[in-house]
Amino acid sequence: MKKIVIVEDEEILRNLLYKKLSAEGYNVVAAVNGEEGLQKIREEKPDLVLLDIVMPKMDGFEMLEKLRKDEEIKETLVVIISNSGQPVEIDKAQKFGVKDWLVKTEFDPQEVLDKVEAQIGPGEKGDNSEYGDSEEIDKEIDEIAKEEEDDFGEEIEEEKAVEEEMGNTETEEQDTATPEIEEEEKKEDPLANPIDEEEKKEEEGDGEVQEEKAVEEEMENTETEEQDTATFEIGEEKKEDPLADPIDEEEKKEEEDGGEVQEEKL
Repeated sequence: MKKIVIVEDEEILRNLLYKKLSAEGYNVVAAVNGEEGLQKIREEKPDLVLLDIVMPKMDGFEMLEKLRKDEEIKETLVVIISNSGQPVEIDKAQKFGVKDWLVKTEFDPQEVLDKVEAQIGPGEKGDNSEYGDSEEIDKEIDEIAKEEEDDFGEEIEEEKAVEEEMGNTETEEQDTATPEIEEEEKKEDPLANPIDEEEKKEEEGDGEVQEEKAVEEEMENTETEEQDTATFEIGEEKKEDPLADPIDEEEKKEEEDGGEVQEEKL
């Protein structure tokens, strides 16, 4: 008999799937979380696993990762049963070699059976009445799907409300922070009252030129004062110098000679 392991934490849905597939001639084993499911798969070596994603202890993706790393069971066929049919989750599941995907809020009992048969073929026909009336089981599964849809819709609404609240909080924080940031930027940012870099360089260059000119003018004034002082001192020297009112040496000699002649005549 073909064997199926159901890994599902929701008790009612797990039991209904167990009854439905057992009634269709499959040998079914159930587990309540990924950790127990991995153990059951190692023990039972099933033909197919129906796997939920969101579960306690070990979720579906973690179980899949461990399953594919185990040499003895890595080739086990897996069909996902989940509340979500988001493309990103389906892509992730396909990377782990998942064969198909069932959305709880959308599937009906016949769809479950069709997907199982597509993977491993039909179960063994016989008297399986011990598992209950097939039509009654189908109705109960339909009711579970409807409840899942309602619960999933409420979860979506709650998530949206949380996201909106978080968005409003972030907006308020940003609005509060913006004036403070702008004030800090004005205090700290030298560009709060910007001066073009080229103009700034030119101004700095002009300042240096002005300083150089001032130094040169001061040096010229100093030199001029020194020259004036030197000229004045030279003038004073001329007053004291016997040559300031010079007498020609020849004339002086002649006068001296003339004096001597006069003395001799006397």
